[in-house]
Amino acid sequence: MKDLPTKGGDLGEANCKLARRAARKDYDALRKFLSLKLDGAAAEGADYVLGEIIHIIGDDAFADFLRGPPPTHVYFNDDMTYPFENLEYLRRHLPKTCRVLFPREIVKWPSPDGRYAIHKVFSDEVDYGDTKVIRAELIDKATGKALLDLTADDIGKGGWDRDGDVLWAEDSKRFAYLSSDLTPGRPGGLKKQTTIYQLSDAALAKVDCSIGETAGGETDPKLKDAILIHNFVEPVRWMTPAVLRLRRHDYYQTADKSGSSRDSVRVYDITATIGADGKARIDRKLVEKESY
Repeated sequence: MKDLPTKGGDLGEANCKLARRAARKDYDALRKFLSLKLDGAAAEGADYVLGEIIHIIGDDAFADFLRGPPPTHVYFNDDMTYPFENLEYLRRHLPKTCRVLFPREIVKWPSPDGRYAIHKVFSDEVDYGDTKVIRAELIDKATGKALLDLTADDIGKGGWDRDGDVLWAEDSKRFAYLSSDLTPGRPGGLKKQTTIYQLSDAALAKVDCSIGETAGGETDPKLKDAILIHNFVEPVRWMTPAVLRLRRHDYYQTADKSGSSRDSVRVYDITATIGADGKARIDRKLVEKESY
């Protein structure tokens, strides 16, 4: 406890007090600490302090906390386990917490009406970021019956981002299915993709849309001869039960005359308007254009 900050500093006096309450197993305070939205030096300080809090609480208690009412997502970055690599440290020294954060099988993301959920099975619990999704399906939440196989559209791989995410429309008729392969050294670069599904009385099916296609960088003269090294397509929010807003980040790399690499980023707002026929009209707008 004596190592926890008592003064304001980058973290701020109020957050220092919150941290000390959390370390005394005040779990409401711990949830608030986990939900802090900080950046820069304050964010780094909060990550380091969270690592201290978890060690003070201990593996048993923190694992029990994670099994309770859901806190904000816990991401063990290297600031929390410095100077050690985070996943290996977690597996060796906080094994119960590791098993809660990286189960072999999960059922998550219930639909707003409570009828459906997503079931996933992974190749391993945690293995240096190589664990991947081997089965994903939409299930009837009450019976556990599989209704739709999602495996082919799930690229989930890696330690912290293997789970992906699901964003349901408020009427429970459609959902945006996000999966991520952020494994360093992945052929083709890092990737996040979103697939949209539609549920109707007639069928459960993937929405026909082109959100995964290159967003237009090939027509930009500044990107001539550039290579698309990776791209992220993520859902933002359902504007209506049939209109989904997404954001796409395209990362390009090219070489100048000296042979030095040059990176460029293009960010697009995407609106997908889904018709009753299961097809979507896609509207794109370039919102950020940067080279460095």
